[in-house]
Amino acid sequence: MGDETFETYFCAVHHCCNWCLGGVAFTQETDTKWLVGVWEGTQTVGPFVTRVTVEFKNGGNSWELELTSGGCKWSKARGSAKVSGNAVEMKGEYYQPYGPCRPTYLSYSLTRAGDVLEGTGIGAANTPFRVSWKKVK
Repeated sequence: MGDETFETYFCAVHHCCNWCLGGVAFTQETDTKWLVGVWEGTQTVGPFVTRVTVEFKNGGNSWELELTSGGCKWSKARGSAKVSGNAVEMKGEYYQPYGPCRPTYLSYSLTRAGDVLEGTGIGAANTPFRVSWKKVK
């Protein structure tokens, strides 16, 4: 085969597999449609539980969030999302803060398990919190 790798040779001859197309692995999910829609759930720090509604839009690349309980009830945030397989990284800020939630940076690192997103976030209190959201629409 000379300087050619097996992958280059195989792809040129057979034209049949995903890993020949830009290195996409067989198990890697490139479709983000699963993320688009409305999710509801909780954000928990110690004994404090805050209810949240978040909507992913624009193919899963952007989101808007509203806190529906707790000290920051009615606060709204928005930002961008990056999906890699079942993992979602979110970054944004409050654009309509209420109560102790001032315009501040938010970030989330979540993983999908069926119709649930779970992981951690950091927000107004600069303290990590547990996240559990279920897709409702």
